[in-house]
Amino acid sequence: MVSIYSYGGIQIYVYPNDHGDPHCHVYFDECEIKIFLPSYRVQILSERSPSISDISKVIELVKQERNAIGKTWRKYHGN
Repeated sequence: MVSIYSYGGIQIYVYPNDHGDPHCHVYFDECEIKIFLPSYRVQILSERSPSISDISKVIELVKQERNAIGKTWRKYHGN
């Protein structure tokens, strides 16, 4: 996994051997969510569901980091 962002208990990763549409994995407060780009559609991957407020904050962070996420995704996946 390639770390894109790590601060304040939030980590954003892109997995080099992942598949599907461009996305990143975000970990925070014992939660894991997948956020797809460019739609910012969210898929909750953990048993613990984050609050809507927390999801909104994480989406805003992913929007800020979208260029780095996209660049890393293209480096490993080419699309």
